[in-house]
Amino acid sequence: MLKSNAFVLSLLLLLMELPLTGQTHSGAFEHYKQLNEAETRLSEYKDSDDLLLLKLEQINHINKSRKRHRAQPVKLDILASRVANKIATEAALNNYMGHWNLNGEKPYIRYALAGGVDHVTENASSISFSQILKPTDENKTRFMQEAHDTFMRERTPNDGHKKNCIHPAHNYAGIGVAWHNKEFRYYELFIDRYLEIKPFEKTQNTNTRITLEIKPTLSKLFIYAAVVYYEPFPKSMTPRKINRLTQYEDFTNTTHHSIAPWEFSPKDKNGFQSFSFTPDRKGYYYCQIYLSPHQYKKGKASTKGKLPASGIVIRVD
Repeated sequence: MLKSNAFVLSLLLLLMELPLTGQTHSGAFEHYKQLNEAETRLSEYKDSDDLLLLKLEQINHINKSRKRHRAQPVKLDILASRVANKIATEAALNNYMGHWNLNGEKPYIRYALAGGVDHVTENASSISFSQILKPTDENKTRFMQEAHDTFMRERTPNDGHKKNCIHPAHNYAGIGVAWHNKEFRYYELFIDRYLEIKPFEKTQNTNTRITLEIKPTLSKLFIYAAVVYYEPFPKSMTPRKINRLTQYEDFTNTTHHSIAPWEFSPKDKNGFQSFSFTPDRKGYYYCQIYLSPHQYKKGKASTKGKLPASGIVIRVD
């Protein structure tokens, strides 16, 4: 069975070679404002111009942490921010904090149901006040930065949030903020976007052959392997139960299918490769596609040290 672990040194070096630059603050706002207006998904969780500006400032704050650890900067992702706004709002209104929502959906399912296909990992934070504070821009900025700084103060072995903040593979991030009475919620959704994926049907029937066509967006990365995890449709959860769960796994205990390097199709004229699988029961199928800085040649195949670069979820009825 293919197994996942940390990055190999060569992959770290490849990603660290990417330029540590981004748009200027003045030019970024108009650019992201246009992206925000153009994005139609989860429109009810769209950021106002004022909050969008605060989130760009928070991205700069996050990137200062990443720069100190020689990680490439992340850019703000509009869809991921709306996904994060949605979970933050539900958490604040229902007085919980965690990585599941009331429907029992983990981060990669929530992101995929909104239309995301990239690999996503989530940080979550809550602050409860003794009195009602106004959600002013100053307070929002203060507590967003305080939440992120709390992640960064973590120490091994309990430093999962910090490692997520500074993981060198992340290149985008969504930020979610919600404020309700005495409750403040803050979510960071870090994105690894390295694949071009042709459109596919996100809802299928059992015993229907599913084919995914993919190619890396960086010439120095190669498609290496894929693992398709199965999980039954989630069940609703109470706020109390969510609060008891402090972390989540980015996979399930049921592997439906593993695709080794030699099982992908050859590249077509546009550089796409494909793989197929056939779901045999109802539920969700979570597809993680792994990339490597080295092309597979021969020998055993393992996802150890490879980059998980997708968060494809297919619903099977």
